[in-house]
Amino acid sequence: MPSALNAGGSQVSRSSSATKIGTGVIDTQEILLHGNVKKGRWKDEVNRILDLCTWGKDFGIQGFIRFDDGVRLVSTLDLLPASKENWGPKVQPQTRNARRPSVEASRKPGNHIPPGPWDEPGLPDGWRGSLLPAHSIHFEVIQAGNRHNSAPGVSGVTLDYSKLVSFFDPKYKSLVRSREGMDRTRWRVGEISKRDVGLFRGELVDVLGRKETGSGVKWDGIINSVVERHAGRLEFLSDWLRGSSTNATQIVVHARRAVLTMLTPYLAISSIPPDSKTNTTWFNPVMYHCSTSFTSHLPVPRLTPQERRLKHSVDIVMKEICRTLGVLWADAFDAEQLDDEHEKWNLVAKWTIEVKKLMDWLGWAEWVKCKPACSQYEMCSLPQWPYDARWMDPEPEISYTPKCMSRIEQDPGGPEWLS
Repeated sequence: MPSALNAGGSQVSRSSSATKIGTGVIDTQEILLHGNVKKGRWKDEVNRILDLCTWGKDFGIQGFIRFDDGVRLVSTLDLLPASKENWGPKVQPQTRNARRPSVEASRKPGNHIPPGPWDEPGLPDGWRGSLLPAHSIHFEVIQAGNRHNSAPGVSGVTLDYSKLVSFFDPKYKSLVRSREGMDRTRWRVGEISKRDVGLFRGELVDVLGRKETGSGVKWDGIINSVVERHAGRLEFLSDWLRGSSTNATQIVVHARRAVLTMLTPYLAISSIPPDSKTNTTWFNPVMYHCSTSFTSHLPVPRLTPQERRLKHSVDIVMKEICRTLGVLWADAFDAEQLDDEHEKWNLVAKWTIEVKKLMDWLGWAEWVKCKPACSQYEMCSLPQWPYDARWMDPEPEISYTPKCMSRIEQDPGGPEWLS
């Protein structure tokens, strides 16, 4: 997914766009509808989807896909009246003197659903044995949702990358400033300025009204290839450099081998000068081919503005990967000939820092895993709403460390009402 490359999300949705918590997952929808994020408004789920459907009908949007622990398609045809006179203003803040009733109540006047908890339904005639207990059902919900954590994500949904609108576009200067020095778990679209809200809405309206198709470039394939080619090797290199070996020579040899493996497709052996330490210009073509290998063949004139942003994202990511590998290779090229053990340990320390900086900057989901790996009858899972993650407003202190969960005990954690 584009998020793996810091390229943003899919149009106005996010991967937890149905999660009702105050930690920012609803920000993009609030910005679209109201131009700001108001404390506590994330709880108003019914009016939010009605507002989105009202807004989207002028653009021919027939439904919205929303994510939490699963995938749901919400159809505008089931929620809005057919009369165009009832449509609301386009992309304007909504004001109401009275709240709308629930979706079901709006479709069936007088129908009232009593608040829970409700009585357990009886068993079907002829049923034998037990039903799934509540904690097992909630555990299986988590397990089903976790299947979409890595590429290709939800295979039943095809994204149009040529129209992908991203809040990571550097043109949103207020968001760039708000992210400076902040951990990525604290990044909030709600920090956007009024000026940038206007830019976002303008681009979104332009994208939704565009009839032309994109270039046809398979962006998900390019992005997944970048991650697949480097994620595992960078993780091995990081683990190896920070490992428990006390043999500096062994660490240097195998780290050098890992770097050489990643750079080999771009090396021109014939260009290596006799004195590679004082003359490093031979490495410039290597860096160029490495950083442009995934995009140099693309039909740039046919790319939409959104596709150009994706290309720029891939180029920036590859440039930083290749720069880091170049720093390591400049040291490692003749490191096997070093005799000084202290000098080898200095290289290991330097390389460890460089690789950590790169991986922290990339922040790929492939590295969010349980270490050590879970056992045969366990599942690795991140804390998530509404189970073992908090869900108050304002944002609480949450640990995002994944943990092993027993497939036998099937305890999802969380509030007592889940048990």
